[in-house]
Amino acid sequence: MAGMRLEFAQFGSFDSFSIYRSDYPMDISNLPAPIATGLKQMYFIDGTALEEKRYYYRVAVIRGSETLISEEMLSPDNDVAPIEYIPTDYILRYDFNNNVEDKSVNALNGVLAGNVTYGAGRTPDANSAVFNGGTVKTNAALPINSKKISISFWFKTSNNSISFFMILGGADTANKFVIQANNAEGSAIGIETYDGPSKANHGATAVGVTNGAWRHVIFTVDRSATSHEETTKAYLDGGSAAPPQYYRSSILSGEFDSEILTIGNHTVSDLLSFPYSYRGSIQQLRIYNRILTAEERLQLFEE
Repeated sequence: MAGMRLEFAQFGSFDSFSIYRSDYPMDISNLPAPIATGLKQMYFIDGTALEEKRYYYRVAVIRGSETLISEEMLSPDNDVAPIEYIPTDYILRYDFNNNVEDKSVNALNGVLAGNVTYGAGRTPDANSAVFNGGTVKTNAALPINSKKISISFWFKTSNNSISFFMILGGADTANKFVIQANNAEGSAIGIETYDGPSKANHGATAVGVTNGAWRHVIFTVDRSATSHEETTKAYLDGGSAAPPQYYRSSILSGEFDSEILTIGNHTVSDLLSFPYSYRGSIQQLRIYNRILTAEERLQLFEE
């Protein structure tokens, strides 16, 4: 492929078009510099596009003082990430496609209790786990054995009350994590990691994610980092990390404990003052004991 040709339509008058391009999904409120401006025709040939890469495009229509931004377009010939970017060294993988089988080498098949059913997934060929007061627990401790962790999954919920998606271990006196929604940031989802009862660090997505649509999130935690900004990051729908959130001004250290992972309904004694079990769907949960690269994060979103 010698370049990429974009064709688009605009009804009504316009002054010009601008073209935006990125290697990753673009935040409409923080677009990169345009690669072309002042276009008068309804097509554009991106002569610098490489055949082996995928690109994301947006078109801006300029009409007087008004600028309208298009939906995002993925270059059609480059919609699959290179196979080497697919991360398969997970320490836990639950697809939740009508079962709780762990497809990692650890064989931590889930133990199901209570009201957990299977329903429609985000694609026609796969289902998801639907939590409505039920629980899935790993059959043994999750062997993180690292100061670093990445957690990736798809979810869909319209519950706007505080809820806990998943919890590692059973007390905040340990090096554990809690993934929660609708807490301090409203309709966002975040991860809080602990290093004893008085130390915690928190990262969250933008708000508006508990709206009943399928969303993809990746949390990364690096407990060997030396600043809050580096410690905890939240990536939503393949985009850039959200601004960091942190509580208690804590820089955490030490490896995560190897503990049972609880998904859905919880009976954690330290959290019983927050008896808010997750209610909604989860699909394609994957956990890694390292920090995923940008290419790997994007592949998990696009897969």
